[in-house]
Amino acid sequence: ARPFTIRFGAQGSSLDREKGLGSQSTRIEIAWDHLFSERGRFDRARLEELADRVASTRRAGIEPIVLLTYCHDWAQTLTDRQATWFHPFFGPPDHIADWKDFIRPVIERLKGQVQWYEIWNEPDGHYLANHTDPGSNTIFGKPAAEADPEFHDNTRYWLQDRYVPLVMATREIAD
Repeated sequence: ARPFTIRFGAQGSSLDREKGLGSQSTRIEIAWDHLFSERGRFDRARLEELADRVASTRRAGIEPIVLLTYCHDWAQTLTDRQATWFHPFFGPPDHIADWKDFIRPVIERLKGQVQWYEIWNEPDGHYLANHTDPGSNTIFGKPAAEADPEFHDNTRYWLQDRYVPLVMATREIAD
């Protein structure tokens, strides 16, 4: 048999397969760089493609869960100096206002079509910001960068100081 993987909500996922398997919900990722190539350059056509996907999902009887995720490199110049990120887009934005500029058009466009939003992908993932002391190896075998000791602990810096405000800002826009 030919091996296959069903990646629910991922690009290339098949609504027919999801429906055939009895899926009741699926996750649709909308990353910051999907809609903004650079600060102030919003791709309305891409948002319309994503809105069409949400509508198709709903027509198939599957509830969409929209994942609002990742940062854009131009929105995190300060956080890049405060912690080492496994991937540049994993670090949070410097300013909540930039996050709101990303999510506002999405939430406004999908109003009444989406009931559930997920903020970030695996926000508690140990790889987002390293837990290791500067100079020692991370789980990926890379040396941890020098970082302000106040910020190199993922739990405090990312979840408490940065993630919770993203969730609160999203709730504010959604309301």
